[in-house]
Amino acid sequence: TVWLYLFFLPFQLIEPLGYLTILAVAIASFLYLGFLAAGEEIEQPFGYEENDLDLDLFIREIIHVNIDALLSRNTPNSYGALKPKDAPGGDSQGRLADTCKAQIAAKEAQAKQKQQVEVVAVVAEQMLSA
Repeated sequence: TVWLYLFFLPFQLIEPLGYLTILAVAIASFLYLGFLAAGEEIEQPFGYEENDLDLDLFIREIIHVNIDALLSRNTPNSYGALKPKDAPGGDSQGRLADTCKAQIAAKEAQAKQKQQVEVVAVVAEQMLSA
């Protein structure tokens, strides 16, 4: 709809503005298409493109620190369930702590593998286009 509006805009402005219509349409096009591009860019903020938010960094640097801090606390009401099995006061199975760490490690490995596959695909595409 923006393209349709910008197509008909000069016909609406030619009578009141004359030759200034060219400048007015250029400025309006720049603004509207800029808003359109910005809206498309922020529509999907997480991913692996250049302008996307680095969710892997967020998980690695912030979430891991918080999880490690929570797991290292001495919490008498947890009955040792959140502590690793080798920690003092931890239960014999260490179910939650070990499960959380294993799930995080598996997701990191999957993300790293996906990123490697994408890099290989980009390199292959560049080699084929050359």
